[in-house]
Parts: sequence; C-alpha cells; structure tokens
Amino acid sequence: MLEVVATLRNEVVGRWAVGGPRVGIGRTPDNAIQLNNMALSRHHAELTCAEGCWTLRDLGSRNGVFVNGKRRVQHGVNDGDVIVIGKFRLDVILKQAAPSARPGVDDLEGFVRQGKTLSLPYAVQALEPELELPVAHLRVRSGTRVGRISLQRDVVYVGSAAGCEVRIYGLRVPKRLAMIVRGRAGFTLLNLSPRERDVVCNGQPAGLRRRLEDGDRLELTTVNARFHDGPPPC
Repeated sequence: MLEVVATLRNEVVGRWAVGGPRVGIGRTPDNAIQLNNMALSRHHAELTCAEGCWTLRDLGSRNGVFVNGKRRVQHGVNDGDVIVIGKFRLDVILKQAAPSARPGVDDLEGFVRQGKTLSLPYAVQALEPELELPVAHLRVRSGTRVGRISLQRDVVYVGSAAGCEVRIYGLRVPKRLAMIVRGRAGFTLLNLSPRERDVVCNGQPAGLRRRLEDGDRLELTTVNARFHDGPPPC
C-alpha cells in the first residue's frame, strides 16, 4: 500500500491511499490521482507496483516529473520521496518500506517553495476509515509560558499567520514557518522558511525535511518545543 499527499502552495489538496498494479496521475477523471490543473497533461505519469516495488514513470508529459529535485523519466519509489508535477508537491509514504527498483536521490533542493499557479477543482479522496494514524503532541515553551499542542490533524502549521495551530509572533517570523505532516509511518517536519536557522532540531538545522522521533527538541525561531509520541497527558 502506498499513500500520496498532494500540496499546493503549502496547502494539502488531496490525500490518497492506493494499491497496485497501476495508479495513473493526471488531469482527467480516469486517473486514480486526479490533479485538475492545466500544468499537468491528461495522463501525466503513472505509479506501478510489481513484486512489492513501486516505480514512477513519466508518460511523455510536457512539463516533466521531478523526484527529490531532479527530473526523472523513471524512478524506483522510496518511502519519503517528494515528487513535483507542475506546481504540485506529492509526498510519498509507504506502509512498509519496500526495496526500490533504483536507489533514491538525496538532492532535495528546489521542491519545497513553489510559485503560484492556476487553481482548479481537485479530486480529494479520504483514507480508508479502518486505517489508524499515529497521535503525538508538542510541549511548547515561549518565554515563561508552557503549553501542549495535540498533533491529531494530518497537517499542523507553524508560523505567524492567524490560521497556524502553533502561532509564533514576531516581525521576522514567516506566515508559514514550518508544517508537521502526519502519515502512517509517523510525523515529518517540513521547513518552509527561507532561513535555515529558523527551524532547528536537536541543536542542528532541520533541513528541508526531517522525520520526527520521540523526544526531539525543536527550536522554531523564538519558540522551543519537544516532540512526544502519544496524546498529551491529562
């Protein structure tokens, strides 16, 4: 089983849990993953599964398929791969990490911050109801104030914007500083800030993407937080 989370301008626009042997990606409704936008071809790409290995193929699209920052015609899919098609970012989560047909690529530059594009209706599919996603929480400290934030949503935003679940005040704090994405494999921290030192994990810059582990210490500009598995204590 493979899970795909689609985002556009840092907003989640679709989430699919799919199985083999073939999953189409494109603009038209006959694709299992439909992203109805003119930046995509009618049949842009496909994911195929053979003997437990997933492979991504470009179906001759005009704008191409990028995996972890590099254009690919064919790519053996790994857990955590980031696929960019047009202005859409597709995060890949494998229920069980399977050996890929080809090694993954570690060059992640150029895929987090995407420009604007024409936004048309999306096909959004919910996960099967029987799937249980993990629960975690943040213990947040800002000055002398301490609080706990439950991570029970698929996406939790950190930043200065009014809609952020973890809101940080300050003139230099981006509206969207970071996001925490929940998948069946756990929680992933994505750095949305143009400044590397704005998002720090365990004393080191978190990079563009980092899988969170129980007890990780986060520095989010002026706010300190600690990531913990499980719901917040009563």
